[in-house]
Amino acid sequence: MSASALRSWVPFKEVNILKVVQKKRSMSLAGQFASLLNRLGLAWWIEVTTQEPSCVYYFGPFTSSKEAEADLPGFLEDLQHEHAQGIQAVVKRCQPSELTIFDDVELFSKQKSRLTQQLP
Repeated sequence: MSASALRSWVPFKEVNILKVVQKKRSMSLAGQFASLLNRLGLAWWIEVTTQEPSCVYYFGPFTSSKEAEADLPGFLEDLQHEHAQGIQAVVKRCQPSELTIFDDVELFSKQKSRLTQQLP
């Protein structure tokens, strides 16, 4: 039986599952490519600075500035839900050594404690 004939025998739900698996494979490949670009210093990152709390956040890596800009609103929305104030964002090529930089040591301790409590 040919591959196209075999596909016609696959039930609808299984076809959707196959599409999801194929999409995950391509996302995985895209993630691997972004990781490679990051190691080469060519990846794009979103740098978000907040005044309150006084932090710098890095989101990425991305394969292009366009891809990073497309995801930017979601990251900003998350920070707004956390009541961050004075939010500024820029998309740039960089290799951040830390994903979150706290200027406030006390805030860092509180955040670390809260995250530790959430671990299973």
